[in-house]
Amino acid sequence: MSEHPNAIAARDGLDAFTRGDPETLTGLLAEDVVWHAPGSNQYAGTFVGKQATMERMQRMAREGIIWDFAIHDVLANDDHVVVLIDATLTKGSGTAHGRQCQVMHVHDGKWTEFWAVNEDQAGNDAVLNG
Repeated sequence: MSEHPNAIAARDGLDAFTRGDPETLTGLLAEDVVWHAPGSNQYAGTFVGKQATMERMQRMAREGIIWDFAIHDVLANDDHVVVLIDATLTKGSGTAHGRQCQVMHVHDGKWTEFWAVNEDQAGNDAVLNG
């Protein structure tokens, strides 16, 4: 059985994110995407639209924030993708590591809504606020 196209797209999107390839990631987002970024840090919040979402990501990249994702598994159907990840976050000399679950709503192959849930959100917040 071959992998669902939305699973392949999610793998490609996460790879693009970690490589700093905004064009590939932008191509996966619906124009009216709603991106929910968790936490109590300066990068957290709900970002509406492709432009606002990409501006957030570009800001993080400019400020030296590096995410490394090791995908544990991807579950996908026509409407949803769930990605189980071992994530490492680095900013300056600060590092946080933990499991993360990403959930995407998908319509016509585009991500319309995104959530991330972190095992150690407090650790991520400490790094991002440092």
